[in-house]
Amino acid sequence: MKEIQKGLFVALPSYEGKIYCDTADAVIREVYAAFQKGIQFLPQFRINNMMSAMVRNWMVGKFLDGNLSHMAFVDWDVHFPTGTLVRLMERDVDICGA
Repeated sequence: MKEIQKGLFVALPSYEGKIYCDTADAVIREVYAAFQKGIQFLPQFRINNMMSAMVRNWMVGKFLDGNLSHMAFVDWDVHFPTGTLVRLMERDVDICGA
Protein backbone atom coordinates (compact mmCIF):
# COMPACT_ATOMS: atom_id res chain seq x y z
CA MET A 1 0.00 0.00 0.00
CA LYS A 2 1.37 3.40 -0.96
CA GLU A 3 1.90 6.07 1.65
CA ILE A 4 -0.33 9.09 1.05
CA GLN A 5 1.38 12.44 1.63
CA LYS A 6 -0.30 15.73 2.44
CA GLY A 7 -0.36 17.47 -0.86
CA LEU A 8 -2.46 18.97 -3.60
CA PHE A 9 -2.65 17.69 -7.16
CA VAL A 10 -3.98 20.56 -9.27
CA ALA A 11 -5.46 19.54 -12.61
CA LEU A 12 -5.40 22.30 -15.23
CA PRO A 13 -7.04 21.07 -18.44
CA SER A 14 -6.81 23.36 -21.45
CA TYR A 15 -8.37 22.69 -24.84
CA GLU A 16 -6.07 24.93 -26.86
CA GLY A 17 -2.99 24.66 -24.67
CA LYS A 18 -3.50 28.14 -23.23
CA ILE A 19 -4.32 29.54 -19.82
CA TYR A 20 -5.05 33.13 -18.83
CA CYS A 21 -2.21 35.10 -17.28
CA ASP A 22 -4.43 35.62 -14.22
CA THR A 23 -4.82 31.85 -13.90
CA ALA A 24 -1.07 31.28 -14.21
CA ASP A 25 -0.46 34.02 -11.62
CA ALA A 26 -2.96 32.45 -9.21
CA VAL A 27 -1.37 29.00 -9.57
CA ILE A 28 2.15 30.36 -9.05
CA ARG A 29 1.04 32.23 -5.92
CA GLU A 30 -0.72 29.09 -4.68
CA VAL A 31 2.50 27.08 -5.05
CA TYR A 32 4.17 29.56 -2.69
CA ALA A 33 1.23 29.50 -0.23
CA ALA A 34 1.37 25.69 -0.14
CA PHE A 35 5.15 25.72 0.31
CA GLN A 36 4.81 28.03 3.32
CA LYS A 37 2.52 25.48 4.97
CA GLY A 38 4.65 22.47 4.08
CA ILE A 39 2.13 21.20 1.54
CA GLN A 40 3.31 19.55 -1.66
CA PHE A 41 1.76 21.17 -4.73
CA LEU A 42 1.76 19.45 -8.11
CA PRO A 43 0.20 21.31 -11.04
CA GLN A 44 -0.68 18.98 -13.92
CA PHE A 45 -1.39 20.47 -17.33
CA ARG A 46 -3.07 18.59 -20.16
CA ILE A 47 -3.55 20.23 -23.53
CA ASN A 48 -4.92 19.74 -27.02
CA ASN A 49 -7.67 17.24 -26.43
CA MET A 50 -11.18 18.08 -27.56
CA MET A 51 -12.83 15.58 -25.21
CA SER A 52 -12.87 17.38 -21.87
CA ALA A 53 -14.36 14.34 -20.11
CA MET A 54 -11.44 12.21 -21.35
CA VAL A 55 -8.91 14.78 -20.16
CA ARG A 56 -10.55 15.02 -16.74
CA ASN A 57 -10.65 11.23 -16.45
CA TRP A 58 -6.98 11.02 -17.43
CA MET A 59 -6.13 13.61 -14.75
CA VAL A 60 -8.09 11.73 -12.08
CA GLY A 61 -6.16 8.60 -13.07
CA LYS A 62 -2.84 10.45 -12.67
CA PHE A 63 -3.96 11.66 -9.22
CA LEU A 64 -5.03 8.17 -8.14
CA ASP A 65 -1.72 6.71 -9.36
CA GLY A 66 0.16 9.24 -7.24
CA ASN A 67 0.48 9.66 -3.51
CA LEU A 68 -0.99 13.10 -2.77
CA SER A 69 -3.94 13.49 -0.44
CA HIS A 70 -6.06 16.04 -2.33
CA MET A 71 -7.03 16.98 -5.88
CA ALA A 72 -8.47 20.17 -7.36
CA PHE A 73 -9.57 21.07 -10.87
CA VAL A 74 -8.82 24.63 -12.00
CA ASP A 75 -10.20 25.88 -15.30
CA TRP A 76 -7.87 27.70 -17.67
CA ASP A 77 -9.74 31.01 -17.42
CA VAL A 78 -10.19 31.63 -13.69
CA HIS A 79 -8.42 33.69 -11.06
CA PHE A 80 -8.60 33.19 -7.33
CA PRO A 81 -7.05 34.83 -4.26
CA THR A 82 -3.77 33.44 -2.94
CA GLY A 83 -4.33 30.62 -0.48
CA THR A 84 -7.75 29.61 -1.81
CA LEU A 85 -6.81 26.06 -2.81
CA VAL A 86 -4.83 25.54 0.40
CA ARG A 87 -7.83 26.69 2.47
CA LEU A 88 -10.15 24.37 0.54
CA MET A 89 -7.72 21.52 1.10
CA GLU A 90 -7.64 22.16 4.84
CA ARG A 91 -11.42 21.78 5.18
CA ASP A 92 -12.42 18.52 6.81
CA VAL A 93 -14.82 17.42 4.04
CA ASP A 94 -14.78 14.84 1.26
CA ILE A 95 -15.87 17.17 -1.54
CA CYS A 96 -15.65 20.93 -1.74
CA GLY A 97 -16.32 23.34 -4.58
CA ALA A 98 -15.66 27.00 -5.12
